[in-house]
Amino acid sequence: MKILAAKFVLEANANVPMLCDLENVALSYGQDALTHMQLGNVFDADDIEVIPVLCADAACSGVMKKACFDYIEQRILTAVKE
Repeated sequence: MKILAAKFVLEANANVPMLCDLENVALSYGQDALTHMQLGNVFDADDIEVIPVLCADAACSGVMKKACFDYIEQRILTAVKE
């Protein structure tokens, strides 16, 4: 069984004047993303293949810029399609 692992977190607040952009997001990819997701050994089994894609953690911020959202979304969707 293949399991795609991706995380995208943003606690957006419209009252925060700054817009969240890529420089405000902690991005990690591949095996680094799995480390940041803190999944531990949840998927340690011979019949499971974990496909790590992306960990995007923007924490608390203002509303996310569309281009930033589109970048994160596209990385995840591209991996799903592959």
